[in-house]
Amino acid sequence: MAKTTITPNDLAEQLFGKTGRERGGKLVRGFLRSNFPRSVKNVSWVLDSNGIEVKTVRAWHNARKAGKTFDAAAFVKSAKARKRSTTNAEPTPNAD
Repeated sequence: MAKTTITPNDLAEQLFGKTGRERGGKLVRGFLRSNFPRSVKNVSWVLDSNGIEVKTVRAWHNARKAGKTFDAAAFVKSAKARKRSTTNAEPTPNAD
């Protein structure tokens, strides 16, 4: 399966709508910088559409809309644990 990518501005447009693309893009990039620091400066963000960064931004946005606090580190930790538990799960035999 081919990976699809998304930019913070495109993600912001999905979350905040077309009018919120510019302002939302800045919010998304700020959130990414504070929670997923990179050593490379002045390089555009290109994210895996199904990656942990995008999932975390979506969860942060939903919590923000609901007026709740959001702990990105805890979210990432639990998401990685869920992924490990499904990866290590025993395959189920066919019931044929």
